[in-house]
Amino acid sequence: MDLKLDAKFRVLLDFDDKINAGTAFFIKSFNNLIGYWDKLKSVIGESPFYRAGHEEIELETNDISITDISNPNVVLVSRQGEEATFKSLTGATETFTYKMTVKKEGFVFDKVLSGRVLGDMAEVQIGQQIWTMRNLNVSKYRNGDIIPEVKDTASWANLTTGAWCYHSNSSSNGVVYGKLYNWYAVNDPRGLAPEGWHIPSSTEVSDLINYLGTYAEAGRRMKSTSDAFWIAPNDASNSSGFSALGAGFRSATGVFNTLGFLTHFWYAEEVSDSTASSIRLRNYEKNASFSGGWYKKSGYSVRCIKD
Repeated sequence: MDLKLDAKFRVLLDFDDKINAGTAFFIKSFNNLIGYWDKLKSVIGESPFYRAGHEEIELETNDISITDISNPNVVLVSRQGEEATFKSLTGATETFTYKMTVKKEGFVFDKVLSGRVLGDMAEVQIGQQIWTMRNLNVSKYRNGDIIPEVKDTASWANLTTGAWCYHSNSSSNGVVYGKLYNWYAVNDPRGLAPEGWHIPSSTEVSDLINYLGTYAEAGRRMKSTSDAFWIAPNDASNSSGFSALGAGFRSATGVFNTLGFLTHFWYAEEVSDSTASSIRLRNYEKNASFSGGWYKKSGYSVRCIKD
């Protein structure tokens, strides 16, 4: 006979470094129920048959707390569900530990985890090139002049000089995705890239793509695999370490594209009085689109390459 038992015994599936929305609670099997076998046998007159199973329970934001961040230069800036975003207060790469506590239906689980926050100019070597691993997030030109932040839609659409914005004009987006710049800022003679870095040329972009194989495969190898930064389906391996995020963009008319679907990176190639070049990555595509027909008024991400 089959005996259906309530899920009275639960433990957290421990994957050592992650607790996320896919984490489940499951029935402890034979080891927890063995003590009841003889009692059940005496009641039903035969040995019970236990069919293994599990119960999945979604973890909500309020079920998880993060405390005890070990490094004073690291702060928790946002958390949604199981996804936590930390920030380096120094702008440099910082390592730290923190305690994650899960509370669900009377069950409490604590675990100390390790974290690493990339600095604004964290770098990755791809072939013979060294690229920044994060989108540019500066608000001044190299000479110290301020780059204006422009939030208003109509004002953005009328720009013919350099400017930046956060996606959806939200500074919390800037922590993760950096700033969006129009091409006038990219091409400003005062220099958008910090000292020791520059905006990639079309030749340097081509060298990157050729090193990764072909345009047909480069997008997959450049994109982060995290579902936190790309909307599924995300065809990605990030084998290059470039770690591109679905940062969206701001159109030439000042309208924001949804985060997670695609990203554009400007490079230093003017096409016409009104257009310039970028490389585009989409969530569902494995290729990288290399195009020279994007309006200079658009707000795109920027990655720098080392001098």
